[in-house]
Amino acid sequence: MAKPTLEQWAKAKAMFEADKSLRDIGTELNIPFTTISNRSKKEGWKRGTLVQVISDTVRVREQFGTLETVQQQIVQKEVDERLKHIEFFNRAALKNVSVSVKKISEETTQMEHKLIAETILKGKEAVLGKTPDTVINNTNAQQNNNATLISQEDREKLHKAMDALY
Repeated sequence: MAKPTLEQWAKAKAMFEADKSLRDIGTELNIPFTTISNRSKKEGWKRGTLVQVISDTVRVREQFGTLETVQQQIVQKEVDERLKHIEFFNRAALKNVSVSVKKISEETTQMEHKLIAETILKGKEAVLGKTPDTVINNTNAQQNNNATLISQEDREKLHKAMDALY
């Protein structure tokens, strides 16, 4: 039997995460299930991590299918727009990390990079809304009516950071 390819291993891991049995994975990919078991243990694969994503995707697709064509078009347009924003903010965060690594010994301080990262996060939250973990982290501040808005200074820094990306 030929040695499994990287593509086969990636598919085996994804199937494992989708909660497929070792025998089903082995049969489909022509890899002995014991080999898959050994590799999954060695690399610390987590069984079933994709199950919720699969269930959510099925639910969303079912709901999307009940919409009229014009509604589907609007939903798709809005989803595409949000994905563009997510991609932008992810690139901004990666750029900040890259710059901070390059400039660690230069004039820019870690505190300045932290401020840039916080500004990028605030901008992301302003455009896309808070993520559940951000909402949880800010619960005490909200209960104390200490809601944080983007200051004019932070807004200017965000614009400068965005300009630097393009």
